[in-house]
Amino acid sequence: MYKYLILFTIFTSIFFSQSLISESYSSHRLDDGLYWNGGSRSEKLESRFHSIPNLEFENEGSLLYGWDFYLPFRHRTQKGGLEEDLETGYLSQIQFTPELYLGYLGKEFKTYLIIAPLVSYREDRILERDIDRILDTELIIGLQLFQDKIYIQGGRGFQRIDRYGFLMNSFMNFIEVGIKFNLKKGWIGIEALGGNWNDTYQSLSPSHWNADRYNTHGISLKGSVFEDTFKWNLFTHRIMKRPQFPQRNSSFFFGEDFVYNGLEVTIDPKILYTKLELGGISMNGNLDTYLPSSFTINDTKKYQNSILYYGKITLEPQFLTFELNGLYETKSGWQPMKQESRFMGGQGSILLNLSTYRNTDRYSDERLESAGIYLGRDWSIFGDQKFKLGIFYNQAFSYFGKGNEAILQMGWMDSRSNFVFISSAYAVIDPQRLGGNFIEELRTELPNRDYLRFFITAGLRF
Repeated sequence: MYKYLILFTIFTSIFFSQSLISESYSSHRLDDGLYWNGGSRSEKLESRFHSIPNLEFENEGSLLYGWDFYLPFRHRTQKGGLEEDLETGYLSQIQFTPELYLGYLGKEFKTYLIIAPLVSYREDRILERDIDRILDTELIIGLQLFQDKIYIQGGRGFQRIDRYGFLMNSFMNFIEVGIKFNLKKGWIGIEALGGNWNDTYQSLSPSHWNADRYNTHGISLKGSVFEDTFKWNLFTHRIMKRPQFPQRNSSFFFGEDFVYNGLEVTIDPKILYTKLELGGISMNGNLDTYLPSSFTINDTKKYQNSILYYGKITLEPQFLTFELNGLYETKSGWQPMKQESRFMGGQGSILLNLSTYRNTDRYSDERLESAGIYLGRDWSIFGDQKFKLGIFYNQAFSYFGKGNEAILQMGWMDSRSNFVFISSAYAVIDPQRLGGNFIEELRTELPNRDYLRFFITAGLRF
């Protein structure tokens, strides 16, 4: 049913009717503010320099500097299911980041330096309380040439690859090159990215840099034409991780080699208040399970392929917003590079986050088919103060069964993108399978499971 509803969403919407970009930008610490516009981010092909607020050169030889302070906060808690499901718990995190930026305008170039230390406190509890105090930093240096048509930047910082965060949005060490060509009513460009990151949060300690480290390189072809009516991105990324065998005080990690190919398009005709978004990302690769002490003569590589599709129609007449969403993952199960999706309610959704607290790998047989609607209303009060109230109704079929959920979402935002969002979700899941134990041979139908989830996120820039 869900598959046909998603296909209906995608294909019928074509008759009615911003791109997938690898990018680093200053306001990523306030990315939860994207929930205001449905969770997506669309940006032109540009360097980190263009995302620095209130920094403009006056004339050649200018040396400018500035700073900002960011204070994001998150808390989520969930209850429900059976005790062995490990779905009851909470997570809280607060972060403080001062950002200093320097820029210099030469005769034929611009250069810039960004330094942003990060101090974070993170606490979560599932089986037991766990506390992390994270010290990290962003350090990015860049160069722009030929009236900003070419840029080169590198260092350590945030990178976002796709519109909704299905694939990658996290810290990494990287080097990036972009070339842009302006058209009469748009632009096209090419961007190359290489770098590495850890599956867990990578701190400044060099001893952490090689543990569980992924290497990646990729290229994107993207553009926007007809005054942003049609945007697209065609991309490929490869990730690799060498096997790491157990040593003293270390863990074992499988080797991985995966290729992600994807396409995202946005059609915004600017008539009838309608916008269409379509995307598809495929994953192909293998996991190397070889151990030095293993006596097996069989092939130790396990092969996997999976595809994630999504579609969204958005209608925005005046202050109202109506969305029709669809998401489909093939049977093998979608496993991203390192992500946190904001699609269909994002972190506020129960059905899309049931495995949040599990240790999943790229060889899960889980899949997900989901469809839903959203209706919201926003108000402007006292000039730059905006308020939003909305509700999601989602259905999903996955390894956990068939589920239905409702999400109530409230938010506030001002002209500086300071925001507070609160969501409360309730879901009922029918496992649609039998259960039993080792003693009883008879198997009985499992009862429905209820879940509650509360999510609050806030971000301040001052």
